[in-house]
Amino acid sequence: MNEDKVIEKLFEHDKRFDAHDKRFDAHDKRFDAHDKRFDAHDKRFDALDKRLDSHDKRFDAHDKRFDAHDRQLDLLARKAIEHDTRFDKMDAKIENMDRKISEKQDEIVTILRRLDQERIFTASWIQRIEKEVEDHSREISRIKTELKI
Repeated sequence: MNEDKVIEKLFEHDKRFDAHDKRFDAHDKRFDAHDKRFDAHDKRFDALDKRLDSHDKRFDAHDKRFDAHDRQLDLLARKAIEHDTRFDKMDAKIENMDRKISEKQDEIVTILRRLDQERIFTASWIQRIEKEVEDHSREISRIKTELKI
């Protein structure tokens, strides 16, 4: 019965991990789209480099665009670091939850074992008491017969 609960919990965790995997897949698709956009940007930068050689007056405007892209890349790098930190915290929380679940399951098993032992001793005790009651009933019947009651 305990094993069923554990297996059920494991299936729940599997479902949750599957949901996370789907989210990771969605993120991968988004990163692929960003990569395509970056590839397109790279092509545009190559064309701009050719034009910059002949259009020196536009150089400052393009330089500002590069600065904006650098800030975006920095933002992406900071976000990636932030996500790594958050994933580390999530891993720690999951490990803590796993430890707590194991501890609670151990406690439940201990309680169930104790209750099972108590049930066995109680059943044995009831049998002894029932035998004593039967013996007493016979003795009372004998005494009544002797006393003619």
